[in-house]
Amino acid sequence: MRAVVWSPLAELTYYDILLYVIENYGLRAADELDLLVSSTLDKLKVFDRLCPSSYKMPNLRKCTLSKQTSMIYRVNKECIEVVEFVSNRSGHEY
Repeated sequence: MRAVVWSPLAELTYYDILLYVIENYGLRAADELDLLVSSTLDKLKVFDRLCPSSYKMPNLRKCTLSKQTSMIYRVNKECIEVVEFVSNRSGHEY
């Protein structure tokens, strides 16, 4: 089982999304998102290629967590690196 490492950008974008969810949907919705992220990361530790490769950047993988949010990650020999969290409504590069 591989370790999961978060990039500084992943930490920043995750907290930004959590703050947005808290402000617009409440703590319960933020808790649900946090549980979903934790569950997805637990699955990735076992099945590191669970989510499909990005069409635009094949070295990255994109997990759609909800209608609004996706998690971008890459698989390294030593670990799974969470790269960034993105809004599915934005014009992100993934």
